[in-house]
Amino acid sequence: MSEIKYHVGDITRLQVDAIVNAAKIALLTVKEWIGEHADYEMEVTIVCFSEGVHQSYRKL
Repeated sequence: MSEIKYHVGDITRLQVDAIVNAAKIALLTVKEWIGEHADYEMEVTIVCFSEGVHQSYRKL
């Protein structure tokens, strides 16, 4: 069962953490899929909805 966590404080920090975690999951998933399907030619484009999200991906 999922646990609900509450945080009192800076919501911006929580949003940044969530974006970074989502970016890590997305990149890992794409990398794993490409590794498992090396014989399948594919170009992956990741579209970011803001400059902040884009920078999160670039840092990884």
